Amino acid sequence: MSWSDLRKGRLSEPNREYFITFNTLDRIPHFNDFSLAHLFCQQIETNQKHHKCTWLTWVLMPDHFHGLVKLKNHSSTLPTIVGNLKGASAFQVNKHLKKKWHFMATFLL
Repeated sequence: MSWSDLRKGRLSEPNREYFITFNTLDRIPHFNDFSLAHLFCQQIETNQKHHKCTWLTWVLMPDHFHGLVKLKNHSSTLPTIVGNLKGASAFQVNKHLKKKWHFMATFLL
């Protein structure tokens, strides 16, 4: 299935809940490292405040993430919220490791 096929019918509406899943690149278990997992988890709260969304529940596994997010208003779309969570967490992990990794894979809805 192509990327464009995955995007067909994708919506981003306020006051709706969306189940999000994304993997680390090549399914490498980066989050076995507690300090990296902690950095990622801190970004969830930052993401909520910045985008005015609510992460209702979530779980971080060694090589992937699952979350249920509720959008609150039109200020941020689902791709923006998820992209920011991935980007900000990657930035913090890279800063901590003093590296420049691309470590999050494409997200799925």
